[in-house]
Amino acid sequence: MPAVLQMLVKTSRSRYFPAVLSALVSLAVYVVCLRGTYIYDDRLLLEDDPRTQLPIQWVRLWKESYNGGVDLLYRPLTSMTYAVQNLLHRGWAMPFHLVNWLLHAAVVVVLVELVRRCSNARIAMFVGLIFAIHPIHVEVVVNIVGRAEELCALFTLGALLIFVTPPLTTKKTIAILFCTLCAIGFKEQGILMPAFLLFAWYFLRRQSINDPLNPARESEQKALKLLLILICWAVAGYIITREQFLKFEWDRSFLESSVNPVVLSQGWDKVLMPLVILGRYSALMIAPVHQSIDYGARVVGSHAQMNNPYLWIGIATSFAWLITFIVAMRKQSSLLVFALLCAGICYGLIGNIVTIIGTVMGERLLYLPSAFLLIAAGVMWNALPKKLGNTLLIVLVVLGSYRTVDYSRRWNDRLGLYEYLQAQQPDSANLYALVAEEYRQHGDLQSAAEVLSRGRNRIPENWGLWVQSAIVATDQGKLDDAQQFVDRAFQLRPMPNLIGVFDRLERLKQFRAKGLLVDPASRPARPRANDSNRSR
Repeated sequence: MPAVLQMLVKTSRSRYFPAVLSALVSLAVYVVCLRGTYIYDDRLLLEDDPRTQLPIQWVRLWKESYNGGVDLLYRPLTSMTYAVQNLLHRGWAMPFHLVNWLLHAAVVVVLVELVRRCSNARIAMFVGLIFAIHPIHVEVVVNIVGRAEELCALFTLGALLIFVTPPLTTKKTIAILFCTLCAIGFKEQGILMPAFLLFAWYFLRRQSINDPLNPARESEQKALKLLLILICWAVAGYIITREQFLKFEWDRSFLESSVNPVVLSQGWDKVLMPLVILGRYSALMIAPVHQSIDYGARVVGSHAQMNNPYLWIGIATSFAWLITFIVAMRKQSSLLVFALLCAGICYGLIGNIVTIIGTVMGERLLYLPSAFLLIAAGVMWNALPKKLGNTLLIVLVVLGSYRTVDYSRRWNDRLGLYEYLQAQQPDSANLYALVAEEYRQHGDLQSAAEVLSRGRNRIPENWGLWVQSAIVATDQGKLDDAQQFVDRAFQLRPMPNLIGVFDRLERLKQFRAKGLLVDPASRPARPRANDSNRSR
C-alpha cells in the first residue's frame, strides 16, 4: 500500500494522474471478480464449444458463427483469445477473469487520455472514474464473454486517441488502420469506426489540420487522404471476406420472440419500441438498481403501451439529446457534439431501430455507447460550480462503487446469481430456466421442478419452459407428466427438434413397461459445488 500511495503522490502533478487514478479505482472495485466462475454464455463458448477446446478446430472460428445464433455473429479474434487461453489453462476460470479485469482498466486509461487530449484533466477525471465504477459494466467485466465488448471498445477508443493526437503521420495512419481491423474482428460494432473517425475529423481535428499556421499541414492532409483510402479498403475487404463465410443478411423468422419480442411489433409499435428500449437503457445508466443478464418478451414486450413509464423516459431522453445537440452546436462545443453523435449512432445499431439484432437489449451493449455518453456528461458536469461538481463526483463514485462491488461478488456463485436475478426479474422466462437447469445439474430435481412450475404459472406462453419441464419430469421418471409438458410445448410452437423428445419418452415408456427403468428418487442428490472455489 505505501508503494501505491507514493506512486499516487508522484503522479498527482503529472498529466497522466487522471488515467492512473481511474485505472486503480477500476482494478479495486472489480478485484472481487477474480474468484468468479463460468456464467451463462461462458459455458457455451468456453466449456462446450469444441472450436475453442481443440487447436485442430481453430480454423472453424474464422469461418463460422461466433455462437451458433441465428443472427450470425462473427467475432473470430475474440474467439481466438478464448481458444488460446483454453489451451493454456483449460477448466480454470480465474485467468479468463484476470484478462477481463485488466482489459477494463486498459479501456479506462485509453478513454481518459482521449478525453484529456480533447479537453482537460478535470473532465477526463470525471469520465474515467464514472466509467471505471459504473454498475452497468459489471456484465461486461465479470462475464468472460463480455471480453468482446472490452476489446472492441479498447481498439475503437485507441484509434480515436491516435487520430486526435497531432500530428497525423503515415505511421499513425497505419496504427489507426490496425486498430480498426482489430475492433471489427473483436465485435461487429467496430464497423462504426469510419463514422467515429469522420466525426472526430470534422469536430475535433479539421481546424487544426487545415490551419495555415500548422507547420505539418501538408503532411497531415496527405496522411488524412491515405487514411481515408485505407479505411475504405479495409471495410470493403472485411465485408467481402465475411460474405464468403457468413452472410450479413439472415432470416428474421428464425429469431425467437421470447428473446427479441420486437419481431412481433407491428405498425406504430415498430416506431415506439426503440423508444421503450431507450428508456430502459437510460434508466439503467442513471439508476442501475434492478439489473439482469436477460431481458425478454415479458420484461420488454412487443407493444408500446401509453402507460409504460419507459416509453416516456425514452421520449424524454430523445428530446434531451436533441436539445443538448442544438445548444452544443450553437455554442460550438465540439467535444460535446462529437460525443452525442457517436452515442447516437451506437444506439442506432443496438436499439432495434432499423436492423433487428439477436437480442432485444443487454447491459453489455451499453459498454462503448456509455463511454461517449459519459464524455457528454463530463462536459456538462464541468460547467457546474467546482465545489458542487466535486461533491457530486464523490457521491457518484461512492454509490457506484458500492453497487458494482455488491453486484460483482454475486457472479462468483452461478446458482446464487441466477436466483438473485430471477427475483429481480420475475417475468424473465430464461432466468427460470437457468435456475432450474442449475438445480438439475446438481441433482436436485425436485427444486428444479418447483422453479419450472412457478415459471409456467407466471409465463405460460413460453414453450421453452414446458420443454425443460418435460426434461426434468423425464429425469424424475414421471413420464406421463413429461408427455403432457411436451404436448403443451408442441401446441405453443410446433418444432421438428421436439420430435426427439417425443421419441425419448416413448423409449423410456417401453423400458418402464419392461421393468428396466431405474427410479430416480432412489438416487442421492449431488451436493452443490461452490463455484467460487473451482480450480483446475
